[in-house]
Amino acid sequence: MQNFHFRERRKFPRFPFRIMVFCIGSSSNEVHEVKTSDISTHGLKIISDVDFSTGSKLDLCIHMPDNGEVIHVGGDVVWSKKTEDSRYLIGISISGYSLKAAPMALRSIQASL
Repeated sequence: MQNFHFRERRKFPRFPFRIMVFCIGSSSNEVHEVKTSDISTHGLKIISDVDFSTGSKLDLCIHMPDNGEVIHVGGDVVWSKKTEDSRYLIGISISGYSLKAAPMALRSIQASL
């Protein structure tokens, strides 16, 4: 039996939790409500009914469930994948800002208790 070694390519740990995000695409100015699948310091994965093409620039408004704080960040779509239920998983790289992913996850968990 071969011994396979998995090498993690991510630089920052990801925290799986779902919170509401509003995405505004630079080309359409339409607002789309999505949910996060996971968040890291410099990126997030969202679940969306709308596909955003790779390379698209987005304005994101992340809504914290514990106190209603809204975090505004810009991001670039790095990848997009259609799911079996005709939704999209989309990887977004955050530009010019570092999310405090661990405290955000803890705040989200505490808000759901």
